[in-house]
Amino acid sequence: MLLSIACEVPVPLRVFVAGATGVVGRHLLPMLAERGHHVTALVNGEPRFSSGADTLLSADLFDFPGLRHALRVAAPDTVLQLSGPDGADTEEALWHTARLREQGTRNLLAAAAEVGVRRVVVRSSATAYARGDTRSRTSRRTCSPPLRQLG
Repeated sequence: MLLSIACEVPVPLRVFVAGATGVVGRHLLPMLAERGHHVTALVNGEPRFSSGADTLLSADLFDFPGLRHALRVAAPDTVLQLSGPDGADTEEALWHTARLREQGTRNLLAAAAEVGVRRVVVRSSATAYARGDTRSRTSRRTCSPPLRQLG
């Protein structure tokens, strides 16, 4: 789904990317830029280099007014919510990730709707944790093949 935006949209878009420096974002931003899209990277804390971004904005997904302001400044056609875990596997990090995915995404969707964004793409995943055990569980089942290969 994410790659379909990078590969198939014929007109340049103004794309706002939350989680721009993460595992998915850092690879997707250059692809969007190569195709002529204007990319605004949202980072939490001090804006740092994000390859492929035309603009870097700092806001916290838990700070609704700040997030709404960043979206107003960026005036995007499309918002990508790619924020996720930072790689830490502590119980505190897992709770933060769960809160980020729930409340942070909710704030981003509400702010995007309020400023008139018409398209939002949210990356999601499913991970299971046992109570008192912060190791993620993986399934031994194989995934079905993708419905179609994206360039």
